[in-house]
Amino acid sequence: MVARPLAHARSRGETLAEVVERVTLAVREIVEKHPTGQVVVVCHGGCVRTLVGAVLGMDLNQYWRLGVNNACLSILEFPTWEKGILTLFNDCSHLEKRGG
Repeated sequence: MVARPLAHARSRGETLAEVVERVTLAVREIVEKHPTGQVVVVCHGGCVRTLVGAVLGMDLNQYWRLGVNNACLSILEFPTWEKGILTLFNDCSHLEKRGG
């Protein structure tokens, strides 16, 4: 495990800091374009971790501590961008087998 993932780039790719900047900028633009609406954003687990961590003000060098399963649902609400609220995280109940 990398001690400071924010500064580490994997295989000449983005650093985590660059991913955080890209993801938060994209979601912020979406939030600003739809201030009173509901929007679905589909992305991979790394984006979910960085976005949730950034919204909650976490040290993103610890982002790996946010467990994100495949096909999970997470909900962030934004009364304002600065006051983002995590209301659901890593929910997989829709994947449970239903009777029959």
